[in-house]
Amino acid sequence: MGEPAADLAAGRNSPALHALVFGIVGLVLSPLLVPSIVALVWGAAGLRRAGGWARSGLPATGRAMAAGAMALGAVGVTAFVLRLPL
Repeated sequence: MGEPAADLAAGRNSPALHALVFGIVGLVLSPLLVPSIVALVWGAAGLRRAGGWARSGLPATGRAMAAGAMALGAVGVTAFVLRLPL
């Protein structure tokens, strides 16, 4: 995970970005459950980091990206459980 101060200075939220990548991979490779679960975990970390920045009065960078990644992860897990081909 990237350093929070360095991420904020660069205008990015590394956990949110990683979560989005894993969420997309989880949908493409729906027979595999692991990328979708990783997307959910990294998405939660990204939301937590963005929330911490917002509580400090800083911009909540990556909040939407992390939320979208968690949605993709949830869809991937649901597709795996229901055996839906995506």
